[in-house]
Amino acid sequence: MGTYGTYGHRRSQGVIARTVDLHCWSAHNPARMKRQRQFLSFKVLLLVFGPLLFVIVWHSRQPTYEGKTVAQWFQDFSKAKAKYYIIPPTNGVKFGSTNLSQTWFVMDPVALRNDQAANALRNLGTNAAVYLAEEMCRRDPVWAPAYRSLFFKLPSDLRKIAPSAPPNEYTRSSEAAFCMSVLGHDAAAAAPILIGGLNACDSLKLASMINALRPLPFRIADIDAALERMIERGQTTNAIRIVTELSVRTPNAARILAKALCSSDSATRQSAVTQLERFGSDATPALPELTKALEDSNDEVRYKAACTLANLGTNAQPAFQKLNHTTNDTSAIVRGAANRALRGLSPTATAGTGLYHR
Repeated sequence: MGTYGTYGHRRSQGVIARTVDLHCWSAHNPARMKRQRQFLSFKVLLLVFGPLLFVIVWHSRQPTYEGKTVAQWFQDFSKAKAKYYIIPPTNGVKFGSTNLSQTWFVMDPVALRNDQAANALRNLGTNAAVYLAEEMCRRDPVWAPAYRSLFFKLPSDLRKIAPSAPPNEYTRSSEAAFCMSVLGHDAAAAAPILIGGLNACDSLKLASMINALRPLPFRIADIDAALERMIERGQTTNAIRIVTELSVRTPNAARILAKALCSSDSATRQSAVTQLERFGSDATPALPELTKALEDSNDEVRYKAACTLANLGTNAQPAFQKLNHTTNDTSAIVRGAANRALRGLSPTATAGTGLYHR
């Protein structure tokens, strides 16, 4: 045992000695160190330029106009905007009796629409619309934030040869939405793609998506399906915003707002019932939830629920008992709305008495 232990100890010492010698040899071997630095530099360049090569190959497969792809014309259009900011006729606003004034610039949309890049994108037609919609829906690749941070820390000489840092997804989405506005009727090709991406964006990007969709023709069935997916994912606030800003008035939209009426958040319930009031008779699918909302702790929710039931006319008949009870509500405006709803059920309803005569 002792002999084996001594042998093992000597063997370990030999390995350590050879390792130390190897490190010492590397440290005093300039050629080896140079090769190591070259290999490291190659890996860094591969990491930096690899994505660029991929983009070049991908761009080569895109439709072109006058030798440039949609992506390149999109970049040109984004850069061209800076040329079309003008000072309006009023050269400044004076503050009181002081000599201080403020000058501002506004975009000249007519001049921008006549820019070479805008004309090129219109000539690319639906190809441009599809590309811009995909750009709006595209998320940042996992490496993009790190590369943006690294790029701006590089020495100026390296920044000149390295690929430019990509804009973040919010800036890109906003720019693409603005660019889409110059395409005319060809922009309609973007609608299905934008609708498909609604359930995968946060509240910031949603604003760009809605602004791009608002002037486009789209299939109501596609919006309904997107809203369903959003509700399943718990994106109730975004779903209500889409129904509101795109004026979706479908039975499915009413059912979605009805689900929001069951929320534990008072602001969400108030927002949902406010939208349902604008549905008129199309709010019938939400009748059970509207009836329950007559007992809400929020006066405004109860009032809006009673108003919505009044809009339903005779379709609100199942809510008769609750409406009759609501005529005794502590809020005068709620009582008034309940009486209007009862009068809509039958002309023999007695307003303000809490009584309903068959």
